[in-house]
Amino acid sequence: MVFSTFLRLLILTFGTSSLVSCYSIKQAVHFNGLFNSREKISEVIVEQRYEARILAKLDSVNEILEFALQEGLNVGGSYAHYIHIDKKNISYTVQAAKPLEMKSKRWWFPFVGSVPYLGFFDKNERDKKADELKLRYDINKGIVGGFSSLGWFDDPILTPMLRRSKGSLAHLLFHELTHRTFWSVGSTRFNENLAEFSADIMTEKYLSQNNQTLALEKYRNGKSDKIKFKTWLGSLKTKLSELYKRKDLDQQSKLLEKERVINEFKENSPQFSSKRYDFVTKKKWNNASILAFSLYSPNTDQFMNAYHCSQAKTMGEFLQKLEDAEDETDDNFKALTYLCLANGKKGQS
Repeated sequence: MVFSTFLRLLILTFGTSSLVSCYSIKQAVHFNGLFNSREKISEVIVEQRYEARILAKLDSVNEILEFALQEGLNVGGSYAHYIHIDKKNISYTVQAAKPLEMKSKRWWFPFVGSVPYLGFFDKNERDKKADELKLRYDINKGIVGGFSSLGWFDDPILTPMLRRSKGSLAHLLFHELTHRTFWSVGSTRFNENLAEFSADIMTEKYLSQNNQTLALEKYRNGKSDKIKFKTWLGSLKTKLSELYKRKDLDQQSKLLEKERVINEFKENSPQFSSKRYDFVTKKKWNNASILAFSLYSPNTDQFMNAYHCSQAKTMGEFLQKLEDAEDETDDNFKALTYLCLANGKKGQS
């Protein structure tokens, strides 16, 4: 999963308090150490400091950024530096939700607003917080594949990001650069859905224009599995939401039925072409994990309609029009409809 921003990771326990916990200081110190170890990608490539595989991916980063600039995204100084780390993941997250309510627990932070997760650089710190939360909530422990500081800092490339395929790497960078270009304060669902939509459109366009036939085919095959997963997850979420509203069952009966429904869905999960979705039948699904994965399995029809209605020639132009529409409506999702109404169009599916 991809989460924005590293800023959240530094202030994740500040909340509305002016007191800085020792825990938050640990996060800041950890990131500061990483940030100070960054190297200019241009120098890394010229001096051939790392193995060929890493150098090739770093060269791809420059190509992806050039395309992002052409599309009008706010690249700034992002991804001009590389941080070499041996860890498999950049950082870690925990999400929480009540056992019988399909609603994420949320935390509020300055600059970014309300978010449905906490981020950690240290896995043990994350696990400690998860143990505390699971006394009252369903919890989901996740990993971070990338982040954006929303333009507050020049984001670096870290080694785990380079383990992705070319299509997946492009998708990740386009996702994070979309956050950097436009962020709607206080609506994580809107921002993540928008970034996934933007990244999907741009990745296909980028791979096609650069004649990356095999990479494009692999990316599209992955999209097919993603649609299957989204449909499966959406059905599970709906089934459980309906269960929680039932008035003929007591709490214990609902918990037992919840477990039965989840097991039934796992046993009847789709046939995926990629091993990437092997986790579906193995994962301990609960409200927190369903909501966590739902963030990155969005329904993008509304965004596609607004995109066509806007008649934007680049993604950057669309994001600017969307930001202007939000100012007019004072609501992010209503801004999507406003774009079509303003242009006298109904959009396309």
